[in-house]
Amino acid sequence: MNTRSTRSTLTFARPFRLRGYPDKLPAGDYEIIIETDASRPDSARYLSVPGTGFLNGVTELRQTTRRDLEAALCRAQEGRNGPDLSDAALSPQEDLI
Repeated sequence: MNTRSTRSTLTFARPFRLRGYPDKLPAGDYEIIIETDASRPDSARYLSVPGTGFLNGVTELRQTTRRDLEAALCRAQEGRNGPDLSDAALSPQEDLI
């Protein structure tokens, strides 16, 4: 199995929420890791989230999709991070590379 990882940085100007996770994340730069494999049609996407408090220095990789990242970025830019995060408010997921 030949897996390729691509890393990039996504900047959130305001605190944001990522669908599927209850906590609000602080504004800042976040590393995005995309893993592709010739044997599977979809890519796995992860958002690298640094720990805080007693978890300071620990990094958590949260699996997500391109669509969810784009939606979180749009909501953060618009200053919307309230109750509009329900699954029903988002369209079906598609991963576009």
